[in-house]
Amino acid sequence: MHRYFSCWYSLPRQGGLDVAKEASRIVPWIIICMGASRVEAVAEVKFASKDLSEYDYIVIKDFSERPKDLLEDGLTLVHVPWVKDCLIAGRLLPPDDL
Repeated sequence: MHRYFSCWYSLPRQGGLDVAKEASRIVPWIIICMGASRVEAVAEVKFASKDLSEYDYIVIKDFSERPKDLLEDGLTLVHVPWVKDCLIAGRLLPPDDL
């Protein structure tokens, strides 16, 4: 069975600089431009439209800010620097081990 590349992106929950907010809104567009068939950006896991195990990648801003509800096994967690590395390399790199 072919599985489309889909991604769930965790938007930052806290307020901050407008530049930081704008940057977090651009990341899903970058992921789509990189070839993802679907990207869903939400601020909290409860707002995801389907079970997280159905996504190919769960993108979070930084591993140090990993939400507690993303501790279940079977999820492929990656962070924004990994997305940047894939973009620079022009290919999908292996996810970092946590």
